[in-house]
Amino acid sequence: MDRVSQKLKHWKAQFLIPAGKVILVQSSLAAMPQYVMSCFSLPASMYKSLDYTSRSFFWSNGTSRQTPTIAWSTICQPKNMEGLDIKKSTVMNLALLAKKGWELLVHPSSLWHSLMKKKYFPHSTFLHAKCPVTASWGWKSICLSRDILLQGAFHIIGDGQSINPWSDYWIPNHPPLVAPFPIHYSAPTKVLHLTNPVDRTWRRELILQWWPPDIATAILSIFIPIFPLADKIVWCLNSSGKFFVVSAYHLILNGGRQTSQSLFPWHKIWNLPRLLKSNT
Repeated sequence: MDRVSQKLKHWKAQFLIPAGKVILVQSSLAAMPQYVMSCFSLPASMYKSLDYTSRSFFWSNGTSRQTPTIAWSTICQPKNMEGLDIKKSTVMNLALLAKKGWELLVHPSSLWHSLMKKKYFPHSTFLHAKCPVTASWGWKSICLSRDILLQGAFHIIGDGQSINPWSDYWIPNHPPLVAPFPIHYSAPTKVLHLTNPVDRTWRRELILQWWPPDIATAILSIFIPIFPLADKIVWCLNSSGKFFVVSAYHLILNGGRQTSQSLFPWHKIWNLPRLLKSNT
């Protein structure tokens, strides 16, 4: 916190235009506390101090603090939503923790995954692991990101062995459903149970029994590989399938909804070419 405060000294504000202040605020918050934020959830008082320091510097003219004319929540919105894309510390912290959680999902052979699995989820996956009261603060912090990962982690069917049909996101355009409670003993617990092991086709009668017609149609349209492969997880908020902190940040910032475009084409304004300086 002291390093951020030293970086955002108020006397520097008098030498910077608003665009320069935005860049300095973004670099200070993005670089300095990033390592700690990616491992632990910070206290609420720390979030308040970081945001207060950034906000005070942005509205300072070097000698005094100007009267804010725009809500800070608006300034922190993405540029295509009429904001300046200044990161909120609490949202950034959760997005960085989601990256650690994502590594537990897609890198099962890593040492990090092996240690966590042996200690916290030996018989399940990270998304369905329990978080005991006696767990370390680091594990509790990473578990806070699971709700975000459940919204963005899409499961591509291989053999269906590791996909839970009720809590995992595996049906295109249909978020995870709430399992019937209490779950009937005959309810399928894996996507594997919904397929015929011999000819690798869907068990149509079973799917129509547990899902409404529209969702059942979406399930029956999913391709099943001829040869059983390992199930794969991709980040559905990026066309490449790779996890990016910025996409998780925007997902959290918009309350679990994907970023919608503003009616005004702000992206075209930000991409305008710079005017050349006049020689006269």
